[in-house]
Amino acid sequence: MEAMASRCTVVTTEVGGISDYTIPGKTAIVVSPGDKEGLLKGVLTLLENNDYFREISENGYKKIQEFSIEKQGEKLEQILLNILKR
Repeated sequence: MEAMASRCTVVTTEVGGISDYTIPGKTAIVVSPGDKEGLLKGVLTLLENNDYFREISENGYKKIQEFSIEKQGEKLEQILLNILKR
């Protein structure tokens, strides 16, 4: 998340909560755990295609903004308001 918030392009494995905040091939390059060849291919793809590198970086940055403290506060506020309405 920190890398995406810093506009870094991310190549990662599908572990932990990665699927909660990435869209494979759009906001990050995501491969199966243990897939060394997939990681290497992802890095090489980005190095060979500067436009795709920038696209992944920018899309990742935009996606991670959904998890900003402000957005999370708004979501929590909405949940609490919905509970009060019941």
